[in-house]
Amino acid sequence: MTEQSALIVDDVPEVVLVCAEILKAEGFRAYGAYSATEALAWLSENQADLIVTDIHMPDMDGLTMLQHLRGRDPEIPVIIITGFGTLENVIRALRLGAQGFVLKPFTPDELLNVVRDVLEKQRVRREAMRLRAWLPLLAMNQILVTETDLVRLGELTVDLVVREGQADLAVLLLAAPDDDALTVQAARGLPKMAPQIRIPMNQGFIGQLMQPGARTSVLTDGASVPLPSLIPVQAALLVALRVAGVPTGVLVIGKGPERPPFQPNDIEFFTLLGSQVATAIENVRLFEASRKRAEQLAVLNDISRMLTSVLDLNTVLRLVMQAIKSTIQVEEATLFLIDERTRELEFSITLDQQTNKMPFRLMMGQGIAGWVAQHQQAVIVNDTHQDARFYAQIDEQTGFHTRSILCVPLRGREKIIGVLEVLNKQGGPFTDQDLALLESMATPMAIAVENAHLFEKLRTANQELYAAKDFTERILESMPSGLVAVDTGERILAFNQAARRLTGYSEVELVGRPVTAILHRPEGQPPSPGWTGSPFGQALRTGASSLCQEATVVHRDGTPIPVDVRVSVFRDEAGQIAGAVGVLTDLR
Repeated sequence: MTEQSALIVDDVPEVVLVCAEILKAEGFRAYGAYSATEALAWLSENQADLIVTDIHMPDMDGLTMLQHLRGRDPEIPVIIITGFGTLENVIRALRLGAQGFVLKPFTPDELLNVVRDVLEKQRVRREAMRLRAWLPLLAMNQILVTETDLVRLGELTVDLVVREGQADLAVLLLAAPDDDALTVQAARGLPKMAPQIRIPMNQGFIGQLMQPGARTSVLTDGASVPLPSLIPVQAALLVALRVAGVPTGVLVIGKGPERPPFQPNDIEFFTLLGSQVATAIENVRLFEASRKRAEQLAVLNDISRMLTSVLDLNTVLRLVMQAIKSTIQVEEATLFLIDERTRELEFSITLDQQTNKMPFRLMMGQGIAGWVAQHQQAVIVNDTHQDARFYAQIDEQTGFHTRSILCVPLRGREKIIGVLEVLNKQGGPFTDQDLALLESMATPMAIAVENAHLFEKLRTANQELYAAKDFTERILESMPSGLVAVDTGERILAFNQAARRLTGYSEVELVGRPVTAILHRPEGQPPSPGWTGSPFGQALRTGASSLCQEATVVHRDGTPIPVDVRVSVFRDEAGQIAGAVGVLTDLR
């Protein structure tokens, strides 16, 4: 029983002195008062663990004082000492909450036995009350650990506070990430303007609980609570919410004049509740962050799949902006691509998919976007007007007010191809998580933009090739002489309109057949060592770049037609002979 305090109240100084000596020997800090009025005044400024009082005193009897005490603190154990032990006094004292009686005169052991018995009964009673009080806390804990919605969690918390704490005011204040003030998450007993309440960190009794090491506080003056309660607050309990020592919020419990004051059990109960609530809030936030991350990964997967299946640049740019709009809550976004010819940043598209919003370009190193492109490094700027790199002329031209920027480079396979920037995050500053998300989005975007550029170049090249092929075919078709192309086996690959007229055959009938099916040695010319198969065969064997020889074309109707044949071989990329082309001139 060491370090407990006892107040002895008796109008006889000798009785006060004797009781004080007995209790001091037992380890109490003993204090004396010689009237009920003096005792009540002392108790208004001090705390006692035990009161020993006489009944009959001049100004106010002990039973009347006991009645006043029960209005202040019904849990203080009181022992009555009296020389007038009437049944009526005993019954009245019991009704007022007295726990023990000692009849004068008494011995030290008689007083100590009653004191020990009273304090033990109070300990057992408090332990029982504590266990009963913790039953709803244990039940609440089962709910808290499974709740994944912050709004519902807040409502459950304040409802429990009002119900179990007999409170008129219950407010859950939380610190939002990257914010310098506490805001109301849930409340009971506040007016409708509660959501607008902001309490600066480290200011006032509530704000100071966000400091490291701050503990639960009891305010006996309700006027010190900076909250507009619907009911006047007589006393308040302020519980700091912490996770691993890091402040996350404050739980405020207020009681009106008609409520009993806060007891040590209340402080223990709500401190433990605050610890559970803080852990539950952290779990909800972690769950929400995990859910959001999963959604973002799903969006990134969809983005990658869509972007890799699209080759049109304008469609790619629209998909890029749609992806940003669905994952990052910002007011604006802009994509700049690097002009390969001038090495300038060329505006491409905005979040609302406008492509003509900024008719100017940025040089490398100009503005934050130019700096990112030049240094090939992402950057977060949460206060643009404090950053010397910020290029204010863009805002002047567009009428847009840029407060914060997150900008990342678009890395192609071999070089930076542009930059992607998002402006003015809604709900707070840009974070490293935002940076990581935008960089993960930028990778498939850069690949898609580069693929679209390559596809456009290939499409243009093919168009030019088809145009050249069409031009060549028109020239060949307009030639007056026949033209025949063969492969290395002297099989016909193609021939023009003049050759079709000369032979009487269609292209379908001759393609793939040997050229000797239509080309023979000259009419009337005897066999000679120089004629071996055809002029095409000779050119292919010798590799002649130009060979001229007379021959005979046998028309489809059997008519022999003398022709002059000029043959040249053509080669593949490796320099190997791939075939031959011959011009057939009618000699008739």
